[in-house]
Amino acid sequence: MLRYFTDWYLWYYIFLAVMGVLYVQQKNRFLATVEGNQLKSEDDYRVGLIFSVLVFLPMIIIAGTKDWDLANKYGDTGSYIMMYTESPSSVSEAFSKVDWDSRGPGFDILIALIKQITGFDYTGFFIVIASIQTICLLVTYRRYSSNIVICAFLFFASTDFMSWEMNGLRQFLAAAILFAAFPLIQKKKYIPFIILVLVLFTVHKSALLVLPLYFAALGKPFNKKTITVLALVLLAILFVGEFTHFMDDSLQGTVYKNMVSEFEGDNGTNILRALVYSVPAIIAIFNRKKVDENTPEIIKISINMSLFTAGLFFLSVPISGVFMGRIPIYCSLFNYILLPWELENFFGEENKKTLQMLMIVLYFVFYLYQMNEWRI
Repeated sequence: MLRYFTDWYLWYYIFLAVMGVLYVQQKNRFLATVEGNQLKSEDDYRVGLIFSVLVFLPMIIIAGTKDWDLANKYGDTGSYIMMYTESPSSVSEAFSKVDWDSRGPGFDILIALIKQITGFDYTGFFIVIASIQTICLLVTYRRYSSNIVICAFLFFASTDFMSWEMNGLRQFLAAAILFAAFPLIQKKKYIPFIILVLVLFTVHKSALLVLPLYFAALGKPFNKKTITVLALVLLAILFVGEFTHFMDDSLQGTVYKNMVSEFEGDNGTNILRALVYSVPAIIAIFNRKKVDENTPEIIKISINMSLFTAGLFFLSVPISGVFMGRIPIYCSLFNYILLPWELENFFGEENKKTLQMLMIVLYFVFYLYQMNEWRI
């Protein structure tokens, strides 16, 4: 029984439950001291920075203290430890030895920089990377969501934390930074954002996919750009064989040549996982008439992002969970802004509390199922 609290980190859910109660108490005190005409909606409430840090701090501790014992459970852990151990101990040496044709030359240089600052212990490396990733989430969710505790819960219970901060941390480093940089798109500061994408392209090549996805998500939900992208995804599903060959041909001459064909044998993404990540999009589709000019801009954008998430996940089911299943992370982080808002605003008072509790229970059940499925 003890291993479930350690290996499955069930203690974090107890911690989140306590923080959730404190959040409700703080919010109620805030609402009691503010006159109704001074508050646009309950969504305007934001917890303090210290409270937000405490909510996300355990993730940094868990992801930052990975060691060889977790190498078998999280396959990339051992690779990152070896990568860090064998990395040059100075940035200048890293620049002289970097292979600019590799999958992540910028990440190699970052490793050398962290190694020079923190010393030779790979724990320092994991803590720095986990801190960057988690702070990016913290800042963005605190900016856009009224309930940062629920955001943390959904990110953890969806097993995104396990998949990314505990495993695919190189790609997630790029995804988290771009997620935090999304306000640049909103403020139409396109040049700085594109420059950032190009820099992160040296960390993980998939970062380049953000440009069409993020720009297509701007504007009203279900706009022509969004529908066009979704239509292309659906066509790819219908003509999966031709799409696979197209991807392989497109990647020839790069470090990713033949990658799609190589990953066809991984059986694709679990259909249940695809369905779970599609729930916010499904809710949005059935309630699309309730989205109007009063709907916050970030929610409109998040709806489009959730549509991309659903489309990309269902595309990965017949193709590859290892390759195609990793692309939606650039969009799916918006789900944890959208889903709580949907339950709060699309349903009546008599239903939303029940649905919110049901969301928590079902996500926790999915977490237990997924951890058991992975045999962690």
